Amino acid sequence: MKEIKVLHVSYSSNVGGASVAMFRIHRSLIKLGIESKIVTLINDDANFREGVVLKRGLSKFFHKIYIKFESLIVRNLQHSVFKTTRSLNLFSTGLVSLINNSDCEIVNLHWIGANTVGIKELSKITKPIVWTLHDLWAILGSEHNNISKDFRYVQGYLSSNRGNGYKGLDIEKYVWKLKRKYWKHLNLHLVPVSVWQEKVVKNSLLFQSYPVKCIHNPIDSKLWYPVNKDQSRTKLGISQSKKILLYGAYNFIYDPIKGFQRLVKSLDLIVNKSDFIIAYFGSDEDASFGDFETINFGKISSIEKLRYIYSSADVFLMPSLQETFGQTVLEGIYCNLPVVAYSGTGVNDILIHKVNGFLAEEDNINDFYTGIQWVLDHSLLNIRESVGNKFSSEVIGEKYLKLYKEILCNP
Repeated sequence: MKEIKVLHVSYSSNVGGASVAMFRIHRSLIKLGIESKIVTLINDDANFREGVVLKRGLSKFFHKIYIKFESLIVRNLQHSVFKTTRSLNLFSTGLVSLINNSDCEIVNLHWIGANTVGIKELSKITKPIVWTLHDLWAILGSEHNNISKDFRYVQGYLSSNRGNGYKGLDIEKYVWKLKRKYWKHLNLHLVPVSVWQEKVVKNSLLFQSYPVKCIHNPIDSKLWYPVNKDQSRTKLGISQSKKILLYGAYNFIYDPIKGFQRLVKSLDLIVNKSDFIIAYFGSDEDASFGDFETINFGKISSIEKLRYIYSSADVFLMPSLQETFGQTVLEGIYCNLPVVAYSGTGVNDILIHKVNGFLAEEDNINDFYTGIQWVLDHSLLNIRESVGNKFSSEVIGEKYLKLYKEILCNP
């Protein structure tokens, strides 16, 4: 079969876990001989060289104006106690013309919030679409995560099933109905990145008639591996005597889905706080962890530095309310670092209870604390080996290649 040409589409080249996952998928496909390219609305990485980056010129200015306009709509017309990222995607960006005029055979969408592609505009894509789902925006209204834990995505967004936590204009229902109207006849294959997310997507009313197949996010074993703990701490200038509890998530201070507040509550249960250091990354802004000594590594783009950080720690903490996959969990495990996380999300595909970490009961802050203590009290062996090659770039790349071939052979 001739070389397959794939175009990946995403909001950003390097902001957040979704862009990291996209780039890893892109690299895994290149290794298999696929002609893989990338187009993004925003290019925030000066070192981004592989693939194609959409140059928007003056329209980048208007996009910023649109995002502020969208934020004003959500804040002033709809009032909700559930704080999460929202995208309306009401207008066309011109990206579809670029896609349709390209020589790609498959369009692989990734995170397309912030009006990367308009809802109506998406329906005009003439190429077969594979959509790798890095959150739940595709099946919901404007929300990127189902933080309210309602079932409107199953029943349909109706006036009668709107939760008590909302007042004002029902923006979620309006956006969901736009999706329902324009996404009825897409040439679309959905790719959730975990078994948990796959079950959620299959239950959604919007996508009942579309094929859904879970493919995990990949990791390159040649880039992610453990370094000697003492050496790592020396490199980072960290105490050799204290226990290091590590936490990392993009924009975790302001994104409730990352579970920062309930992490602080769990950590507060630790009695001998002076024996610990809370190290964290993903935010340039300092976060408050009460009476603990802390180290803020900020936002990190260097894989080498992250290897040292993971290798220096005793436990990695993942307190997210919902996690479609858990990329940082996988990175930690590949660096031989045990993980404590809540059960009931995509992390379950990676974390094996009391083998490579601890899965706390969903929403149980005390059990999360118990998990921290349990991991510290037990020397877990073969953490990296526990996941085998399940998430390797080679395995995941082959799964995407197989899917692409099936789509092109059965148009």
